[in-house]
Amino acid sequence: KVKVVAFEYMDTTGQWVREVKEFGIDAEIEFPTVPLVEGYTFKEFVLETDVYKAKYEKKKYLVEFLDINNDVIKTIEVEHGDEITDFPDGPTLDGHTFIKWDFEGKVTSSIQVKSIYEKNKYKVTFVNSLGEELEVKEYLYGDKLILIDGKEIDGYEFIGYSINGKTIEEEVNVFENMKVTL
Repeated sequence: KVKVVAFEYMDTTGQWVREVKEFGIDAEIEFPTVPLVEGYTFKEFVLETDVYKAKYEKKKYLVEFLDINNDVIKTIEVEHGDEITDFPDGPTLDGHTFIKWDFEGKVTSSIQVKSIYEKNKYKVTFVNSLGEELEVKEYLYGDKLILIDGKEIDGYEFIGYSINGKTIEEEVNVFENMKVTL
């Protein structure tokens, strides 16, 4: 006499397959070796209505969100093949605008997601000592200020540049909208 035993498990592509084996009536059941399935961990075979069905657990991965200094600001757990739905707010960075996180799509391993920024733009207005606007230039945050040539004004001697009443004596970087007086 023999007993017929059916097993169901996933193949390497994640499709369910059924395998039927015959054993002697008193023989111990030998379970098949299940193949590795991406994104799943095999746990055990469980008898369900005359079929030994493989039970799997979906793998979970850690997703770390990093700031500009690569410091972790948030960690979440995501199951294999899922998309990230719990993005944190973008961290603030002086002189920059947060654009997005550098990952989109399905998670298939533990990953680190970095913040992407764009430098803010600032306007520098050059005016003469009479307050007349001479030129407006656009700079990105931290750019070196490039001074324009001093314009001659009848009855005035050009002596230098100033910002907010302070004479410019060294290199200046742009960190905000500014007015430069000649």
